[in-house]
Amino acid sequence: MNHTIGHNLRILRFKKNLTQSQVAKSFGISEKTLSRYENDKTTPKEELLNLFAEFYEVSVSNIRVK
Repeated sequence: MNHTIGHNLRILRFKKNLTQSQVAKSFGISEKTLSRYENDKTTPKEELLNLFAEFYEVSVSNIRVK
């Protein structure tokens, strides 16, 4: 992956066939917050990036922009 962090998060969610609601609930964040991440309006903190990587079973470098 070599797109934006938001794009990568969205693709990973689609690959798992999950809704924004399902993912947001898993992380205890609002759908609006997740949408902001996926649309590159804001960037998740490093701790959350690590949790996303674990959740999607990828390395953080697969999410981060290179």
